[in-house]
Formats: sequence, C-alpha cells, structure tokens
Amino acid sequence: MKQKEFSIFKYYRTIWITIFKQSLSKAGTYRIEVIARSLRGVFLVVTQVIFINAVIGGSKSFVGWSLDEMYLLAGIFNTINYMSWSLFSINLWRLEEKILKGEFDFILLKPVSSIFGASFTEFFVDDAMSAISGVLLIGYYVVNHYQEFTLSLVLLFLITMLSAFIIWFSFELIFASFDFVRVKNGLREIKKQITGVGKFPSDIWQGNMKYVFFTILPVAFVGSVPARVLSGVFDWRYAVLSVVISLAFFFLAKAIWYHSLKRYTSAG
Repeated sequence: MKQKEFSIFKYYRTIWITIFKQSLSKAGTYRIEVIARSLRGVFLVVTQVIFINAVIGGSKSFVGWSLDEMYLLAGIFNTINYMSWSLFSINLWRLEEKILKGEFDFILLKPVSSIFGASFTEFFVDDAMSAISGVLLIGYYVVNHYQEFTLSLVLLFLITMLSAFIIWFSFELIFASFDFVRVKNGLREIKKQITGVGKFPSDIWQGNMKYVFFTILPVAFVGSVPARVLSGVFDWRYAVLSVVISLAFFFLAKAIWYHSLKRYTSAG
C-alpha cells in the first residue's frame, strides 16, 4: 500500500514539474510582466508599511500586536495569497470559463484526478513574483528577532504555514465546486471577502465571531496563527490544531467537489 501511494505521489510530482518547466518557459517570453510584478511586490511593501504605521500611530501596539508582529502578519498573508494565486487559485477561478466553453471535458479525460487537473493546469510565475512583498516583510521580522528563534519554533511555524496553504486551497476548491451546479453564481466574491479576513489580527474579533474564524471559517489559521507561533505567543498546541483543522477542511472540500461534480453536464 505504501509503495503504491509513493508511486502515485511520484507520478503527480513528475507531472507538476513538467507543468512548472513549461510555465517558466512561457514566462521567459513575457519578461517585462514578470519584472513589473516584482516591482509591484516592492510597492505593496511600501504601501502596507505606511498603512500599518498609520493604524498603530503613536501607540506601541494594536490590539496586543506590536509593530513588528503586524509586519509579520502582513508578510505571511501576502506570501500565502500570492503563492496560492500562482499555484492553483487562477486555475480554479478559470474553471467557470472552461465549463462554459466545454474545455473541462478534456480535463476529465486526462489520466489525473479532476481536482489536480482543474487546480494545477499552469503555474503563474508573475503572481509568484508578487509574493516578494510577503517575503520581505517576513524577512524584516526574522532579522530583528532571529535571536529569539529555536529549531522547534521554526518547525512549528513551517507546519502552520503549510496548514495555511491547505486551508486556502480548500476554500478555493469549495467555491469552485459550485460552478458544476450553476455557472456565473458570483460566489467567488464571497470567498474573496472571507479569506481577506485573514490579513487582520485575530484579536479584533470578539465573542462568537472569533469562534467562527477559528473553526467554521478557519481564516485565523491563514495569518494570525502562523504569526503568533513564530512570535512565541502560541505554542505547539496551535500547530497541532492547525494541522487537524486544515486536514478536516480539505477532506470537506474534497467531498463537496466530488458531490458537485455529479451535477456536471458534459458539453460533449
């Protein structure tokens, strides 16, 4: 069984590497756009730093978050946001168009799962370059606080970051699934607003809303939890919880996808 699972993983890894190489080759044709995206990432850092400083003002913190921690939160959210766009978000957002044009039939005919075929059709290098805004802000925090880090702290941070990507992917998959039920449903804008909540500190939420964003709509794990883990405020229990929540949310998204796929009517 383990050998079979490894073979499947190796098979999909080989396919994705091929897709990645083809995307890099395509990006080489549009170098100006890639450079522009890189500059956009730098511009995002400048505007976010100005905004964060304006919010905090003369005080030393905002709802218990220091200035450096606010930079870290923005950096984590930017990294997850733009890397998700480059890896799978754009592909899933284009699912509606493929269904309308009958192109999704070709995905179903490919020797890959429908989720992989719809999510990882192309890697968008220009969006990945926009993630430089997140890397710079995270780097700023790391440079200022590296003496506080331990190996276990870094490991827990990487676990929560991976969980954040899984949660983001699950959100994309759930809302894309409804395209099989009805195209032009407008639900993607709702998804955009929900995941956008992740850029704010979790401490601004009170009462039941805080519970919702940690469980039912776990966007707190997209930004606040990784930031709090790296800053030492949250311990290993939050890392374990992030893994449990992300896997549960992924399997829920997967179930919704395949259930909705039954409603799909082939163009052929």
